[in-house]
Amino acid sequence: MTAISPPELIKFNPAFADAEYERLGGDEAVIPDGPYCYTSLGWSTTDDGTPVLRTRLCPYWALDEAREHQDNGYCAKLKSGDWVDGWGLLWDQVKECGIRDDIPDDEEWSA
Repeated sequence: MTAISPPELIKFNPAFADAEYERLGGDEAVIPDGPYCYTSLGWSTTDDGTPVLRTRLCPYWALDEAREHQDNGYCAKLKSGDWVDGWGLLWDQVKECGIRDDIPDDEEWSA
């Protein structure tokens, strides 16, 4: 079975992410808060009632469709992808840039 990217992800390739990085001057203010390369915009449903989490992707995040799944995430801020060191979670939109990626301590979660 072949995964097909949703139309809104087609523009999120490394060349597009690099161009966005240059266009935005590397501005870190556009990088989402939290541990992921996206901002959650809340839940909605499709016409058939399937729940969908709406997100706004970091403009510096991308997928390289020419690479293997789970080895194809890319960050224009880092100018690097999952394939560089053989281990990474950019493919799953987990931040590696370290910008505003704080996760609350266990005490904060349980409070």
